[in-house]
Amino acid sequence: MSHWPIRLRLTLWYALSLSGMLACFCGLIHHLMADRLEARTDQELIEEMQELRLEINLAQTPRELARQLQVHFGDHLFYQFAVLDMQGSPIFVSSGIPVLSLLPTMSLAGQKLHYQTISVPNGTYRVASQLTPGSHGLLQAFVLANLNDDLAVLRDLRTLLLAAGLPIIVIAVIGGYWLASRILYPVALMVRTARQIDAVHSRERLDVVNPNDELGQLALTLNAMIDRLQHSVEEQLQFTTDAAHELRTPLAVLRSTAELALRQPRDAEYYQERLRSIVDDTERLTQLSNQLLELAREDTMLSRSDFQIVDLTSLLKTLSEEMEPICEERTIHFVHQIEHELTVVGDHLGIYRVLMNLMDNAIQHTPPNGTIELAAETRVKNLIVAITDTGNGIPEEHREHVFRRFYRVDRSRDRRSGGAGLGLSLAQAIVRTHGGTISIRNHIPHGTIVEVSFPKHVRSQEMFVQNPL
Repeated sequence: MSHWPIRLRLTLWYALSLSGMLACFCGLIHHLMADRLEARTDQELIEEMQELRLEINLAQTPRELARQLQVHFGDHLFYQFAVLDMQGSPIFVSSGIPVLSLLPTMSLAGQKLHYQTISVPNGTYRVASQLTPGSHGLLQAFVLANLNDDLAVLRDLRTLLLAAGLPIIVIAVIGGYWLASRILYPVALMVRTARQIDAVHSRERLDVVNPNDELGQLALTLNAMIDRLQHSVEEQLQFTTDAAHELRTPLAVLRSTAELALRQPRDAEYYQERLRSIVDDTERLTQLSNQLLELAREDTMLSRSDFQIVDLTSLLKTLSEEMEPICEERTIHFVHQIEHELTVVGDHLGIYRVLMNLMDNAIQHTPPNGTIELAAETRVKNLIVAITDTGNGIPEEHREHVFRRFYRVDRSRDRRSGGAGLGLSLAQAIVRTHGGTISIRNHIPHGTIVEVSFPKHVRSQEMFVQNPL
């Protein structure tokens, strides 16, 4: 059944549910009608039993009793009567009464009225029996009511309920199938539209008829997923285009340099100069290729399985020791404030590369006599590493784009001085792989603050990673 179409399953469940409710409803009606008829018969039997007992109490002798009962109950239209002594011998039996042996046996304990239903060849009877004291001892009194008419009424009721129920179930099946088709129609539209979405029709989206119902929420969710996929595809295409452009330029320079050197004989000094230029361009191409490979590796999160506990405090102190001579050479004041016992779970080399890249950017954009501050602290459940410089800052219109691949704030800087624009993209990819975030904001009155947040690791007895850089 799980392999059947949803429309058919909905119809089947709807029909079964309605059939079950209808069967319960019909059974309840039949039961109530049967109870009502039985209660009415029992009440009438009580009234007849009272009249019979009254006659028994008034008679002085068995013969008088038999005569009085014959006069009043001998040929009754609707009920039959019988009076027996305690040995079961008949004192009075009305015409049409069934076999006496089928009458219930009376007990001498008490005089309570008893009811019983018996079946005989000529029909079904409801019997009321009671011990009744007479002038000559206890007698067994019986009043019988023929139930054939009541049973005929119940049969007619069952026929009526069945005759009305079957068409209702058929209509329910047809209506359920139509209703299921109506409900699932938006799903069919979604399927048809989704099949049309490809690289050529990437702007197509699913129609949202009612955003508040479940199907509307499904359509909104699918549209959001398609938007993300389209954005990823567009980013991938843009990345491929930009990567091809970035690779094409140094390759063209390499080719031009080699062709100029081969065009005519040159002296050794000229060849050495051109070869040095080729080596420099080759190194930049190697660096760019390594960055692209690293981006691809971080995008697929292949490094998460290699994560270990990293002593961030020790890593930052090592980084500070390496940055201080560079800052002194550029006459930049370097300050660091690092808390003790900061630990994260991640890749030691990856975290080092992120912080080294951010420090290098700060140094590149901080003028002489400026200040760079490296701070690390704990905030709630995160470790925050902040790098603050007093450079020119990043214009607001560029701030939200600086993490895009191959994006440069200063377009006038060439690839030799400004890099390929992959540093911040790679840093963001590594930080995201670690479950963290990276953000940039301007420092008042001037400069930039870059904050990197890592999930804090609770210090334990485990060994910290102390990989050599």
